[in-house]
Amino acid sequence: MARILAVEPDAERSVILRRLVKQSLNHEIVIVRSADEAINRMVDTEPDVILTSGLLAPGEDEHIAAHLRLSPTLDHLPVLTIPPVVAQTAPEQKRSL
Repeated sequence: MARILAVEPDAERSVILRRLVKQSLNHEIVIVRSADEAINRMVDTEPDVILTSGLLAPGEDEHIAAHLRLSPTLDHLPVLTIPPVVAQTAPEQKRSL
């Protein structure tokens, strides 16, 4: 099972992301709110992939990238940006007249 580390500061998007990964990929995911939290997590467990949010504060993604570049054991990790996600709702049914 792949180890996924996601950096998502928005709680609502975190819930959606966790559900999508669990349902679609059947993988576990660790979600943190900041680059510093992500770096601390990588000390304990090396992820297989890192997901970053488009909502990160300026410089947060570069902070993660710099940490990866400086680490000979982590410099190979793929870092992907999480696209905006929208909760799926049932389509409205058309009323017949």
